[in-house]
Amino acid sequence: MNLILSVPHGGSMEPEDIPDREAGCWDAETSSCIFSHDCPPGSIQDYKNCKVSTNQDRYTIEVAQVLAEEINKITDGFFPHIVINHLQRFKMDANREKEEAAFGIPQAEQAWEDYMGFLTTAKSLMTRGLILDIHGQAHPEQWIELGYTVSKTSLNSGVFSASCSSIRYLANQLVSVSFETLLAGNRSLGKYIEEQNNSYVCVPSPSNPSPSNGNYYSGGYITKTFGSRDSGAVDAIQMELPQTVHLQASKETDRVVDLLKRKIYNGNKNLVVALQIKEKGAKVMRSIYAQRHDHKRTKGEYQTNSTSFKLLLGFETTTTKKTNNNSKNKNQTLIHPNSDSIRAATQFKYTVLDKKLHQFNTTEFQMSTPVMVEDTRHAVTWKRKHYVQGTTRHLPDA
Repeated sequence: MNLILSVPHGGSMEPEDIPDREAGCWDAETSSCIFSHDCPPGSIQDYKNCKVSTNQDRYTIEVAQVLAEEINKITDGFFPHIVINHLQRFKMDANREKEEAAFGIPQAEQAWEDYMGFLTTAKSLMTRGLILDIHGQAHPEQWIELGYTVSKTSLNSGVFSASCSSIRYLANQLVSVSFETLLAGNRSLGKYIEEQNNSYVCVPSPSNPSPSNGNYYSGGYITKTFGSRDSGAVDAIQMELPQTVHLQASKETDRVVDLLKRKIYNGNKNLVVALQIKEKGAKVMRSIYAQRHDHKRTKGEYQTNSTSFKLLLGFETTTTKKTNNNSKNKNQTLIHPNSDSIRAATQFKYTVLDKKLHQFNTTEFQMSTPVMVEDTRHAVTWKRKHYVQGTTRHLPDA
């Protein structure tokens, strides 16, 4: 499909071997920032001039997954490409240039290169298309900000042109539609979103053609680099979702947590979760976050198709803890499926049972990123690297 969903800031992994990104180093002689954990001679760490953004865009991964499933439903089988960064933003920022994104740390640089590589690969599979770069923000206006690399100043003044935008190719193809109409008028994405739900407010859109004095993100590194502003036939739009939108993805998560939190951890047995979910209609994908006694979370994902779906997740580790039972020390097996050591070294086994198809499929693989369990009826191609995930899906077999 000629659509790419990009999620650069939704990750939650915090590997200890990647130092936290803080402020860069200010070089007064060149009046520029050097993004490094060790400031070179003549520079000093500067939280004002060289501040970096580190806030996670919560639930944006879930938003992308739900959006992909809805697209599949309305297109009768098509899925977009999805690229996800699973690292916390304070470890690596996939929406910045490499130096600022990784602070010179090899593991972070590799993750950044993987992310850009997946976007490049997905683009190469399309003659023309669109990238939606999905973010979350907490601006008080609570509107959906659509970034086309047209600045806030330009939108407010009404002076802008397609040649400076990340949808330049689309604008040049629609010769009978003015760029102003495409950006903020009756042919704009903002207009179409507001039509679907009257509680949503978009900028730019016919109702809000410019942000005026409000907050607004016009588009970052991904939109500028991978959109059509400079060349190519793939456009890009940065979609900044307010909390009222991206936190909706957590509602089903909260329901599942209530169901699982009493059962997710058993100190005397290996963790086995048996979850029976009944749901009618088209298939959906959601995330399960199970809160454990030690305040860590384990993450799995399930999708349902038709009326019944059963997912068994089995985790085994060699982690041990000394316990005192009847005045004797005993080894007790503990389950920590989200710890760094387990992510790197433990083999996870996932068993999926689809009752409707009477299929029984088991998949084993070394884990380095949070897990996805996929319906094997679709010819799904998973491309995995250590901290970054790229997904290319194809039409199901006839």
